[in-house]
Order: sequence, then C-alpha cells, then structure tokens
Amino acid sequence: WIVTADQGDESILVVWDSFSGVPVKTFFAPHVGGTCSVDISSDCLYLTTLSAPVEGIQQEVALWAWTKEGEGALLKATSLSSDVETCITFDPSNAHDIVTTASKNVTFWSWANFNLEGYVGNVNKSDVGYFSGKFTLCTFLPGTGSVLTATSDGYVILWENAFSKVLMKKAGDKTMKSAAKVVKLVDCGIITIFTV
Repeated sequence: WIVTADQGDESILVVWDSFSGVPVKTFFAPHVGGTCSVDISSDCLYLTTLSAPVEGIQQEVALWAWTKEGEGALLKATSLSSDVETCITFDPSNAHDIVTTASKNVTFWSWANFNLEGYVGNVNKSDVGYFSGKFTLCTFLPGTGSVLTATSDGYVILWENAFSKVLMKKAGDKTMKSAAKVVKLVDCGIITIFTV
C-alpha cells in the first residue's frame, strides 16, 4: 500500500494499491489545512496523520481505520505541543503507540483504551547528558517500546519506559517514557533514521 496526503483547502488522504496504481480509499479534507505527516501501521490496518500548521488553529493528531466503512477519522485529539509538530510515527511492534515530533519536544500517544491520549516527554540534560539542536524526527526501536529522537546537530536521544513512581502516578495505567541516554552520532543534522 502507498499512502499520500497533501496540504491546502481541498486536501485529501489517499491509500493506493501499489500493484494497480488505483486509489482504494480516499478521505476528503482530513484536517483543516491538510496533512503535514502520515504513517501506516505495520499491519497496514491503520493510518495516523498530523495536521498541517494553520494560523490560529491548534494542530491535531488523527487515527484512521481505512479498511473499515466510513469517511471520518476513528479518533482525533488536539496536539499537546506548544511548538509546531512536523512528524508522526507508529510503533512498528504495537500500532496502539504513536509519537509526534516538534522542534523542542516529543509527544507520546496511545489509543490502547480506544481514546487517543498523550503526554509530552521531559528531557533533563542533567540526567541524560548534553545535547543541542532542534528535534527533527523520532522512530521506535522495534520490539522494545523505546524511541530515538534525532536532532539538527547530530545527537540522538533514547527514550525508555519510565518506572518512576512520580511519572507512573501522573500517567495512571499508561506506560510513561523518559529520556535515558544521549549519543552524539554525527557532526551534522540527522534528517532520517531507519530501524530494522
């Protein structure tokens, strides 16, 4: 399957059959102003989208069950970031976990209870070490639940499940992630990461 999305007043979200080149599902006006990022779950049953930034309107995250009947999103939630988010990614091992990336923060989302809930991750440089640059993207490490966040200065931050009683109380029954380690990989910005 190939998924495309665009921005603008008459934006669409389309799932294509890669063999025939035929669109098999189209969502019209998925977000006000269109979509800036989209991902498909590893089981190919769900799409997740991040709305394009529009002046005066908070961005939103949406989940789409594109193989089901219906024209609307399965779930939608308003972005929790105070900064413009640019990237959205599913956990390849668990389609119920999603991460969005903004230049200054990372938001972790879960829809395990059929309610799209999120929290903004906290990075404390005194705990994990020095890093610099804006966040560019995040990716999950398959089978671990851990997340890597890349920066425009070549750093990578590792997020792992947190077992702090303070964090767990805040999260309720959700598993919270906290920044655990920082590694300088290169002397330039990181704009893509692939995990296998």
